[in-house]
Amino acid sequence: MARDIVVLAGTAPHSVLALCKMAKRHNAHTYVVCVDDGFEYYSRSRLVSEAFMVSRKDEKSFWERFFASHTFDGKPILYPTTDAACLLIDNDRAFYEALFEVCMPTHEIISAYNDKTVAENEAAKYGLNVPKTCVVRSATDFEDVIGHLKLPVIVKPQGAIYLTKVGFKFRIIEKFEDLEDLGVILSQGCQLVIQEYIPGDDDKYSFYLFYRAKDGTIHDCMGVKTLQRTGIMAVGTVKQDDYLTHICRDYLQNIDYYGIGGIEFKRYNGKYYFIEMSTRTEGFLAIAQMAGTSLVEASYLDITGSSKEVVGAKENTVYVDTFFWILRRIQEKQFGLWIKELFRFLLNANAHLAGIYLDWRFSLCRYWKILTHKN
Repeated sequence: MARDIVVLAGTAPHSVLALCKMAKRHNAHTYVVCVDDGFEYYSRSRLVSEAFMVSRKDEKSFWERFFASHTFDGKPILYPTTDAACLLIDNDRAFYEALFEVCMPTHEIISAYNDKTVAENEAAKYGLNVPKTCVVRSATDFEDVIGHLKLPVIVKPQGAIYLTKVGFKFRIIEKFEDLEDLGVILSQGCQLVIQEYIPGDDDKYSFYLFYRAKDGTIHDCMGVKTLQRTGIMAVGTVKQDDYLTHICRDYLQNIDYYGIGGIEFKRYNGKYYFIEMSTRTEGFLAIAQMAGTSLVEASYLDITGSSKEVVGAKENTVYVDTFFWILRRIQEKQFGLWIKELFRFLLNANAHLAGIYLDWRFSLCRYWKILTHKN
């Protein structure tokens, strides 16, 4: 019998749909659970068996009702697709591991890589190039930052727990006055990480997505973030990079990472600078499925005791997040470029509009909700 999956979801649907699409191919039921964040209309997807919106304070009672009303052949497999979900599971790991097969790395890795300062230290300890980094806890720390770093700098929340209050994933700061203006965020009890800015456009960002199995086998897919919007990959292209593969595989072995994840780098002057590691099922992980090397399927088969041949990702596969791609072009008033890209994508057999590739009906519903400002 197929093992059913439970996906802890947020408002980035592509990783959720990629998991559900894979599970459906194995005739498994798919349950999407949103805890304090997400879409009430995940149930509109043909890939989702059932979807639930749950309040954090009612979480434990929800799971009691869920398992009382559903019967499973073996523990269902649990996939977190947000940083908040990773932390939620990690903070009560014994509870979740009693109910599920959890596809997530160890407590040490979750706690380290969901804290930007610790993540940078860990990356540097194992030999990766890391931008110079400072932690700011109060407005008086800004003077010290200028003493260590040159403007411009990049400002980020220290971890996922501060993301909602901070209100942005990252921000480039070019003037000291703008840096001081962030003092109001610090006054709310948030902590910020400030890093040196590594020069380069969107296409200087590289991604490395992976599943590392229990026996150390690595399935991976890498490429370039061809176009971004506020740090989210709008267009990505698969490009094999043997040097990056070597760096990442050694790194994963050294930290003994088990599970799905992703690492982002920025290339400058022949070096790869570590930007961040995701311990979740990454939002644009569908690109690996598009490229013929399904990392989510590799994880599913490994957990269920089967094996999957390691298949290399098809070079030059193009992933397009339709919404963020269109939004970026509209905001920059690049309508002619948008039309050219649209025809180029439609005529390229290796290019995939993510929403259509995964579930076009759900995507239309999502875009309609966005346009009408409805959740």
